[in-house]
Amino acid sequence: MPADTFPQTAPELNTARKRPAPVVHDAVTGFSGRVISEGALPTETTQLMAIAAAHIIPCPFCIRGHIKIALRHGATAQEIMEAIWVAVQLKDDDNKTERA
Repeated sequence: MPADTFPQTAPELNTARKRPAPVVHDAVTGFSGRVISEGALPTETTQLMAIAAAHIIPCPFCIRGHIKIALRHGATAQEIMEAIWVAVQLKDDDNKTERA
């Protein structure tokens, strides 16, 4: 996939997002970090779940970010693709239910 398909988030954009509501930004960032951190589920598992969810939304920035983190925490390409296929299959089932 070409590197420019999904542009990188620039630090200036992150600063601009935080400026209007810094308390809310910090709360959301903190919550997100805690939810996806090591707990009863290993980080690799939570990242695979995030990858699957990001494919259903869809959010290309989330997909790219969570794949990078999952790989750093030991996920394999096969595990990542299986998580993606589960998401695709569930979304497809949801579409069939809506058409019925």
